[in-house]
Amino acid sequence: MIDVLLFGSVGFFFLLLFLLGFSLFYISPVSLSDNWFIRFFLYLGTGLGFFVFLIILFDVLHIPLDYKFFFVVSLFCPLHFIVFHWNSFISSLKNIFVFSLYSKKELLCFGVVFIAASLLFYTFLIGAFAYPYLEDDDPWEHAVAVKYIADEKTYYQASGESISHYLEPYPPSYDAILALVYQINGSVFLTLKVFNVLLITLGILFFFVFALDLFGLEIATVSTLVLIALPSWMSHFIWSHTLALVLFFPALTLAVRGFSDQRYIIPAIILIAAEMVTHPFVAVLFGIFFISVLVWHLSFVFFSATDKKEVFFRMNSFTRAFLIGFFGVALSFLYWGQQLVRHGLQSILYSHTGGFGGVAQVGAAQTAIEQYINPAYTISDFLFAPIITKIDQPTGFGVLAFVLSLCAVVFLLFHWKKYVVQEKYHLVVLLWFVLTFIGLLGGHLPVSILTHRFWAYVSIPLALLIAVFVVALFEKIRSRTVALTFTLVLFFGIFGIPFFEEFNVYTSWYPKYVVETSQWPPGVAWSSVQELEGYMWMHEHLAGSRVLSLCKEEKFLIGFDIETGFPSVEMNDFRTNLAEKTVDEIVEKSQSYDYLSLEYSCVKKNYLTEEGLNMLANNLASQFSVLFTNDEIVVYAVS
Repeated sequence: MIDVLLFGSVGFFFLLLFLLGFSLFYISPVSLSDNWFIRFFLYLGTGLGFFVFLIILFDVLHIPLDYKFFFVVSLFCPLHFIVFHWNSFISSLKNIFVFSLYSKKELLCFGVVFIAASLLFYTFLIGAFAYPYLEDDDPWEHAVAVKYIADEKTYYQASGESISHYLEPYPPSYDAILALVYQINGSVFLTLKVFNVLLITLGILFFFVFALDLFGLEIATVSTLVLIALPSWMSHFIWSHTLALVLFFPALTLAVRGFSDQRYIIPAIILIAAEMVTHPFVAVLFGIFFISVLVWHLSFVFFSATDKKEVFFRMNSFTRAFLIGFFGVALSFLYWGQQLVRHGLQSILYSHTGGFGGVAQVGAAQTAIEQYINPAYTISDFLFAPIITKIDQPTGFGVLAFVLSLCAVVFLLFHWKKYVVQEKYHLVVLLWFVLTFIGLLGGHLPVSILTHRFWAYVSIPLALLIAVFVVALFEKIRSRTVALTFTLVLFFGIFGIPFFEEFNVYTSWYPKYVVETSQWPPGVAWSSVQELEGYMWMHEHLAGSRVLSLCKEEKFLIGFDIETGFPSVEMNDFRTNLAEKTVDEIVEKSQSYDYLSLEYSCVKKNYLTEEGLNMLANNLASQFSVLFTNDEIVVYAVS
């Protein structure tokens, strides 16, 4: 049954994004002239950003965050189009599968990109299910946030981080989206694993559309393949960076289109606003990317204008870019203003840093977390992608990929005049690469900010630069034999050769595949493997039942699809003072639950002594029947 509901929620997710994307373009109004392959992913990407914006708008207006309300809203514009533009609707349907409208090159490139994206989806999906639990620590917190939003139909929490760190004032967009599909399929565990991978895969296709707008079909295809292979580009780790990075490309795509076509201004503003409320660090980096393009347009408009003062007062590509950026940020204060009123500036800042801002200074004593976030990378870190790496942000590019990127930098610098004259974005991408690479070198600089997070962002311009260089080389090759040989060298050098592991460790894709399909740890909060096994047993046998844990936080039960109460100060105090509680008090506390669990974590957290834990376990066994037990956990049936 859960499989049917899961597939249903996936279908609903795609349908909702498509309808919302269509609606935003319809309102603008923008009549997309792209072919249906590109148009489909433009609808999905735009719909995802519009979805985030509506989540914030609904909560501000106190409209319940229920998937049914979003679906109803998504139907208004499509129904209006069908009723009042019936002939156009029928014509659009007829053209969807008319492959004669595509050139052979388009069909080939679209097919290659789709197959490569499917390979990424499959790899990440089998990696996500390589272990029967959620990885590390962040996903368990996201599980609570998803469950809370789905049940309470709001992301509001009265006392800051009492329920989850990933509810307000931290941007809750990622968890809210997952909560709405969870309302359909009923499994937090599957929703987190499946939809996180699904979003990452959509991000690759959104990148393809973005690169296509900037540089054309060939460069878009090559850069997408490179980005898929790069170990430094996203892992299947479950966190809010996923949504932020995925929205990066639709927002930039619409913004760039809006610079030259004012019909795209409204969709671009809404998507930038959505990007600003997904993740604070990504929002800052998006701003750097956006401002680089804005300055690029300003330079051309300013130097070509006869009256310099008029540049800032007449509608042109620069003023459109400025308006898009300004109103996008302003619209995001629909959320940030709400949070300032509810929680204040200090709570907002703390929710993003947890007391650590990610900023480190050279020469100052660094804590373990500072060394983890702001390492000093060397040349070998860029050349080689390790198969034992950070699961939230893998490192390394691969030998050939890094060498090609350096060649691309030299190539663009050598031909910079051509790109300036043609007003192309090549030098903007080069600037993106320089700025993000400097961020990656932060460990060697006087001040560094979240150095290890820059890997994903430097991968974007790096993939584009490699594609620009490779396509330029292919244009100079006249021999088919040489072209084929060059293609094979590039493919095997980046993706590897089957069964040649000694060679493949120097490539990009092989280390990525090994890391992404390996078994990741469940986090530091588990006292032992046996305790985790007890929770996996409950996941298999008690999913959907209400369980009270006497020693562990609610997020671990919720992450395994087990019903329980939401975190509260009262329950935290109960656990902390468990040694002072009588058996009768524990029995009374468990009356609204179906099952009760007692874990060795109580000893690890100093709630109980080992003697006290054993005594309590025996006393509870006289009150309830024991369903499961090992050295670290006992599960009792309350009724």
